[in-house]
Amino acid sequence: MHSVGRSIALIPLLLCTTACAPRYELRLTTYAAHDAKRTPATGPIQVTVATAPSEPLLEPEVRRKITILLTQQGHEVVQGRPGALVLAAFLGMGAERWVSTTRSVTEPGGYGSARYYDGRGRVRTITTYYPSRTFYVPYTYAVYPRVLTLTLFRTPTDPEISDNGHTNTGLPERVTSDDVLWRATVHYAGPDPDVRAVVDFLLIPALERFGTDTGREISVVLAEDDPRVTQLRAALTAP
Repeated sequence: MHSVGRSIALIPLLLCTTACAPRYELRLTTYAAHDAKRTPATGPIQVTVATAPSEPLLEPEVRRKITILLTQQGHEVVQGRPGALVLAAFLGMGAERWVSTTRSVTEPGGYGSARYYDGRGRVRTITTYYPSRTFYVPYTYAVYPRVLTLTLFRTPTDPEISDNGHTNTGLPERVTSDDVLWRATVHYAGPDPDVRAVVDFLLIPALERFGTDTGREISVVLAEDDPRVTQLRAALTAP
C-alpha cells in the first residue's frame, strides 16, 4: 500500500512539470534578403501591427513593445516619415486544441520489513526488497496556437503606411516580395492562453535576430522569469 501511495502522489507533480511548466517552447525562422540591392540598411523604422482575430486594443501595446526592443538595439523608430523602412507585425491567434499523451512515472525500489509469528510464539522480522517499476499515465491538456510574423520592407512610392489594409500575412497588399528585406516567423503552441503575455516571448527572440538569417527553423526555449521579459515589461510600464 505504501508503494502505491507514493506512485499516486507522483502523478500531480508529473502533470505540473510537463503540461504546465513555466517555460515557452518556440519555433523560429528568420530570412534575410541576400541581394546586395536589398540588404537592410540602417535608418528610421516605422512599426505597424495587425492581429487576427482583430484586437484593436492589443495592437498598440504590441507596437509599443516592438518600439522598446528596437530602441534598445539602437534603432530609430518613427511614425509617418517619408522614406522610412516599415516593420509590419502580424499576430495570429488560433483556437484552443486538446492534446492527449502519456508520460512515464518511475517508482524507485526500496526495502520493506514486516513482523510475523513463526508458530512457536516468537515474533520474527522479514525484510523484502521491492524493485523499481515504471508505469505510464495518460493525460490531456489544452494548447493555444500563436504565430507572429515580422516583415521589414521598404516603400519607395508609399511613405504613408497605416495598420489598415493588411492581408493575412500582415503586409499591405501593394507591397511585393521585391520590397521585403527581412522576415521572421515565430510559432508557439503551449498551455498559456494569455496572448498579452505570450507575445513577449515571441517578440524577444525574433527581434534579437533582427536583420539576420537563421538558415533553418530553430527551437528556442525561454523561462517564464527570463530577465529579458522582465526588462521589457518594466520598460512598458515605466512613466
